[in-house]
Amino acid sequence: MATLIQMARDIYPHDQVPDKYYAIAVKAHDEQAGKDPAHKDLIENGIAELDSKSGKGGYTSLGWEEQRVAVLREIEDTPFFQAVRGGLVVGLYNQKEVWPIFGYEGESYSKGGYMARGFDDIEWL
Repeated sequence: MATLIQMARDIYPHDQVPDKYYAIAVKAHDEQAGKDPAHKDLIENGIAELDSKSGKGGYTSLGWEEQRVAVLREIEDTPFFQAVRGGLVVGLYNQKEVWPIFGYEGESYSKGGYMARGFDDIEWL
C-alpha cells in the first residue's frame, strides 16, 4: 500500500493533499485484488517490477521525486501503470473532501451556475 500511495503522489503530485486521500484513491485496487486474482497479479507483479527497477530498497526508498518519476516513465506504458493512473483520476479527484483544497465548490447548477457566482474568482488558477 505504501508503494501505491507514493506512486499515486508522484503521478498526481499535490503537496497540499494529505496522504489519506491518496490512500483512499488506491484502496480500490486492494479491494479489487481481493476479488479478482488477475488484478491481484497485475498489482503485485507491477509493484515488484517497480521495486526492481528502483534498485536496493525499492521504489519507496528513492529519496528524490525526480528519481521516482524517472522510474515511472520507464513503466508508463505497462498495464499496471495505466491501471493505477486511470483509477486515480476518479479515485482521487472525485472525493468531495478534496475539492475545497483545490477551490472547487462542486456542481454549480443547484447554486445558480458559475456565471452568476464569480466564475473567475479562483485564486490559484
